[in-house]
Parts: sequence; structure tokens; C-alpha cells
Amino acid sequence: PHRPCRCRPFVLLARPVHGDSGRGGGDGVGGEGAERYGGLGETPAFFRVFQVQEVVDLVQRAHGRDVCVIDLRGKPDAIADHFVLVTGMTKQHLQRIARGVLYVLKQKCKEVAPGLTPRIDGEIGSEWVAVDAGSIIVHVMLEGTRAFYDIEGIHGDSSNTEWFANPDLTKFK
Repeated sequence: PHRPCRCRPFVLLARPVHGDSGRGGGDGVGGEGAERYGGLGETPAFFRVFQVQEVVDLVQRAHGRDVCVIDLRGKPDAIADHFVLVTGMTKQHLQRIARGVLYVLKQKCKEVAPGLTPRIDGEIGSEWVAVDAGSIIVHVMLEGTRAFYDIEGIHGDSSNTEWFANPDLTKFK
């Protein structure tokens, strides 16, 4: 059965995840981390679902191009710890990349944060879709849209941006 989405960042920042008291146990970030996640005392379970390298591997397997990771942990008002930016070749390709990330995210949520149903933000046929993977937000865009919004230029610089070559695509260039 379909469950309503409860994984929106503003909801999770305001209260602990179902089954997580928000105090003690877990990875207990305390200090800056606790303040960043709504003063819960620890990172909510949903925020621990993915590691950045896992997301990079997923989007590379889906043939996403120009994969870029921006580390936002040094920015006090950031809504996530990392942005993963990916370029898709067509609108359908954007959806396939996002659905691949979403599928794995849902499988991991069953283990880590039962009751959450993550979803893709962005309508079918749009030029930019996003998947909220907890502390990582995956932005999948067409090349022109990515150039227009220039998220790398706004949030990134040489000290917090890492680019990943996709070995599957290099032989086609």
C-alpha cells in the first residue's frame, strides 16, 4: 500500500524519526551536528542512510555525466551535508537516474528508518529532478538547466567540490 511521504527535510529537522528517540545511541553527533539537525542530540536515522560514494557509484552506473559532489558541511545554513550534481542526457534519462537512487534509498530506509517513503521532487518531463537522500541531496539536470542554475558556482569552490569521471562514458567521448 502507498504511504504518504514523510521524508521532507523540514519535517525531519523538526522531530526525531519514528522509533528514534533522538537522544543517545546512534552516531551521537552532539554540538554542531545536533544543532544542524534541529537540536535532536543526534543525527536522525534517515540522515545516515547513504554515504556520498554510494550515491556517486549509483549515478555513474546509471550513466550520469559530470558527477560533482559539493561538501556543504562548512556552511552554517546548508540544508544538507552534500549536494551530488549529475547531468542526464534526456528528460527520460533524468527520471531513470533519480529512480535508481530512489529504489536503493527505499530499500535502505526499510532497514534504517521504517515507515519513511522517500520520493523524487520534480515532475515527469521536467529538466531538473532531485532526490532527498537524508544528508545528501541528489540533483539530476539536463546540461542547459545545470549551466543556467550554476549550483557549482553558487555553493562550490575548489576547496569543497570534487568531480568524478564516469569510466563508462570516457570511451565514447
